[in-house]
Amino acid sequence: MIPECTFCFTGESSRDSRKELAQVVEMYGGIALDSVTAKLHYLVICDVRNAAWAFEMNGRKVEKAMNMKKKGAGTEVVFQEDLFAALNVFGFPHS
Repeated sequence: MIPECTFCFTGESSRDSRKELAQVVEMYGGIALDSVTAKLHYLVICDVRNAAWAFEMNGRKVEKAMNMKKKGAGTEVVFQEDLFAALNVFGFPHS
């Protein structure tokens, strides 16, 4: 999941800043992007939930990634917990 894959982060994390999350991804061979593009593999939704999501109002990054996926782009929307689970395979000690 990590080497040479591109990642973008959206929302807030209760544990790390977006910059720190990007550094972790890069430490394991991934590439951090600031925005959703056609080259994006994973849009990571951080663990602090936005109240607007309860009303099915996604942020711009999520909406753009979902629209791109409908058009055949390979962007996957995952949660921060999924990223950490994938990193555990590489021995990442984040809890």
